[in-house]
This record gives sequence, structure tokens and C-alpha cells, in this order.
Amino acid sequence: MKHADIFKLIVKAFGVFLLYQAVSLFTDYLTAVGDSERISGPAFIKITGLVAAAVWFLFGAPPIQRWAYPEAKTSSVPKSVEVEEVGMPCVSCGKRIPEGSKTCPACGWTQPK
Repeated sequence: MKHADIFKLIVKAFGVFLLYQAVSLFTDYLTAVGDSERISGPAFIKITGLVAAAVWFLFGAPPIQRWAYPEAKTSSVPKSVEVEEVGMPCVSCGKRIPEGSKTCPACGWTQPK
């Protein structure tokens, strides 16, 4: 695993922790006040805030991910290194074929000697 993947897993685990805290706070509040009464404003705001933060962290908290592991805009390493193929080009499609091969692996055309 790369460092960014491990960091993303930790962020999501924190989201699970926050969701647990929200559920725990909600059940504690219902136990303390009873089911017949409405949830007060400050308790509702606190529970809603915890749930919102939990969902945000469960989805990976994209701004935190970008801050922790920014993608390099210019890279010193080329994305793909071109490999020089060996062999003659196919008479039909023009792609290189391995030396000694009688047919082209790309198009199946039989090659002259």
C-alpha cells in the first residue's frame, strides 16, 4: 500500500469513529430525556454536526487528502518510457514483429521471407 492509501484509510476510520460518537450521543440523549420529548436545539445541532462530519470523513475528506498528498503538476519522471521495438515492420499493418516470426501478432498477416 502506498502512503496516500494508508492515509485515506485512517481518514475513513476517523469517520467511523465520529459516526459511533454520533450514535452514542443520540442514544444517551434519548435515554436521559426519554422518547416522549423532542430533542433540544443544541443537542440536535451537536448530533447533526457529528453525523455531517462522519459522512464527510467516510467519503475521504477530499480537501484533506489533497492537502496531505498534492499531485505534482510537473513530474521529473516521464509517465511512459517508450520502448524501442526490435524486428521488422509488418507488410500489412506496419507494426513491428518479433524477429524470426512468420506472422504478425497484431494482424495475423503472413510475412514474406
